[in-house]
Amino acid sequence: MIFVREVPQNHPKGRTLVHIYVANTCFLPYIKLVDRQYFLILVACVGLVASLPKVWGAEGDVPDFSGFWAGMFEPEDQQYRGPGPDFGDFRGLPLSEAGLAKAKSWNPDDDYLPENLSKPHSPTNIMRSSFPFQIIQEPDMITLKMESCEQVRKVHMGGASHPPEETPHTFMGHSIGHWEGQTLVVHTTHIIENYVRRNGVAHSEKVQLEERYTRDGDYLLLMMTVEDPVYFSAPFMRVIAFRHRPDVTALRPYPCGG
Repeated sequence: MIFVREVPQNHPKGRTLVHIYVANTCFLPYIKLVDRQYFLILVACVGLVASLPKVWGAEGDVPDFSGFWAGMFEPEDQQYRGPGPDFGDFRGLPLSEAGLAKAKSWNPDDDYLPENLSKPHSPTNIMRSSFPFQIIQEPDMITLKMESCEQVRKVHMGGASHPPEETPHTFMGHSIGHWEGQTLVVHTTHIIENYVRRNGVAHSEKVQLEERYTRDGDYLLLMMTVEDPVYFSAPFMRVIAFRHRPDVTALRPYPCGG
């Protein structure tokens, strides 16, 4: 399996670097840095790898994602998946004028207001949490129970559709899913406006999220595409890798604001 993650950092030629992880069930991830210009080619390769089981796999033969999972971290991740990057560090995100204005208006002290202490992360960000999560897989419903803020994401399977646009939005939104071969494809809408990064970058309630989950042994790869016509001028992608954690038997209590 190939894992690709864009890592904003200084390059002697002013380019953004990309981390590539090549891994399978018995090979520890190998890391290499390449120039941004090859990023789209590599993403296409990842998509090709993910699509091969659809061609070769038997109809109705879907993988089992059940169990506990935790994110795979590298030193570069800590700033972006932990406390958040510095204010004004919006690199790698195609912000619109409205999105940039929103990000620049952010006041970190607002996060400590009573109404914000129990506010969980958006699905665009909660999957990058350092805390584990559990997947409960059933034919008509796949449930993701997050330790982070004790949130629960429910993915409605079996041809379900989204509710009308005027339906009230929630923190985790409304998710529907289907299988494309061995890949679980999840589409989420109806998400309350929230942060994409913990430094003021936000998405609007018009955001739509597509997630593609592919398992390779003890690894789970998530390719996430975020589209928001209000705060972003173009879709952007995040690629997140998780490792199976059979040593975890339960999620710890973690109430937001606690």
